[in-house]
Amino acid sequence: MAKSDNLFNIRGKVGDLIFFQRNGQTFVKKNTGGFVNGKSHEHPRTKAAQQRFKEVAIFVGRFKKALNPMIWRQKDGTFHNQLMSFFSKIRKESTQENFYLTLIDAHEKGKLQHKKLNKNSKLNPFDCTYSLHENTLFIENNLSHFCAQKHPTACLEICFGWMYYNKELELELVYPQYFYYSLVENQNPRQKITCELINDNEKVTEFALPIISITVVNQPNSSAVALHPYHFTLTTIV
Repeated sequence: MAKSDNLFNIRGKVGDLIFFQRNGQTFVKKNTGGFVNGKSHEHPRTKAAQQRFKEVAIFVGRFKKALNPMIWRQKDGTFHNQLMSFFSKIRKESTQENFYLTLIDAHEKGKLQHKKLNKNSKLNPFDCTYSLHENTLFIENNLSHFCAQKHPTACLEICFGWMYYNKELELELVYPQYFYYSLVENQNPRQKITCELINDNEKVTEFALPIISITVVNQPNSSAVALHPYHFTLTTIV
């Protein structure tokens, strides 16, 4: 970029030069094309990036819709964007050829588990573990103790389900199971919450993610009301 006297007050493109003004002075630079004037939008890398974004957007839209039975009490307007950010990062870091293989690879490497899918939650996803061998969900006493400090008479609504998906990124939440835990009745500081799960043996598919959602509610039933729209809810893959 060079400064120009520009006696004729020229602006815009002249041949392979571009004249423009900044702070009352005129500058000139060589026209290198760029996204609009060039053909970078037709570049294979650009098209690949657009395809990756499309895959993530399709997955997130379907994922959020399938997850709704577990998270319908959550009222966080930024949740969709949080999911896009999380899964876009997973896709960007992957060398797999499509998003289906990306998810399998990321799960096997532990990149999906114990992450806050709703980042505004104050609950710790590392307090939640799932034993495939025992088919049992465990919630550490740290989580219940933290919730009891803020809401001592409340309950925890704990929901577990399998998110099945196939190569076409079609998703289904299978057999969500609900458990209720009274914070006022269970004040043992060493006691874990143990949820023994039921298998859904009739469901056959290619791959699935074990997902839990925890919400602090006012009573131990499906008519309960969440005590905070997002701080005291947690959605995570275990």
